[in-house]
Amino acid sequence: MLNLLLTQNILNLAKIQNIQLSEISLDTTLNQFLTISNLMTNQEIGLANLIKIIREQTIVAVNNSSNPWPTIHERARLAKVPIIMYHDILPKKKVSFDVTVEKFEKHLELIRKNGVTPISLEQLIQHLCTGKPLPAKPIVLTFDDGYIGNYQIVYPLLKKYNYPAVFSVYTDKIEGKIVGCSTLTSEQLEEMAANPLVTIASHSITHPKDLTKLSDRELQE
Repeated sequence: MLNLLLTQNILNLAKIQNIQLSEISLDTTLNQFLTISNLMTNQEIGLANLIKIIREQTIVAVNNSSNPWPTIHERARLAKVPIIMYHDILPKKKVSFDVTVEKFEKHLELIRKNGVTPISLEQLIQHLCTGKPLPAKPIVLTFDDGYIGNYQIVYPLLKKYNYPAVFSVYTDKIEGKIVGCSTLTSEQLEEMAANPLVTIASHSITHPKDLTKLSDRELQE
């Protein structure tokens, strides 16, 4: 049963990447399926190695494809969509990457004055995948980490201007396992997530300082 599921997952990956199985050599394909079969009968090898093999085979197949970016619609290549990333918005800056409330609202005013249209992450994804047209001057507003200012200051201003935005949060900060600067609560996050203007995106669990220093197991976790 597991082998059948994994086989279907590989076929789905090929379909998503617009890869024809004929583009992958028979030897490579057979070796891939045999390796996966061996993994499923030898539990000591572990899920991490299984994921690694599927990932590597997918990358090879994509790189060998005539179109290296098959899921990006040809019309999407014509669009220019700036993405602005903020952290905390505060009455007074505490660290270099903070932005004051006064300056942030000036940014929103400039966006409106210059006819720029903030779009949601979903709109951007739809554009990239299907070529669905975007407004003349699109932009994506994003906020990293999950600071309390995102709820107390940014969220009310988004509703005031009717601008969508993306909040990228890491869950250990929300749950209070990582002590540091101000943080959203789960209740505040749920309230914002219920608003169509807000997209909540993943920013990992622990926000490690240097991903290159983590083991494969730590990266997977």
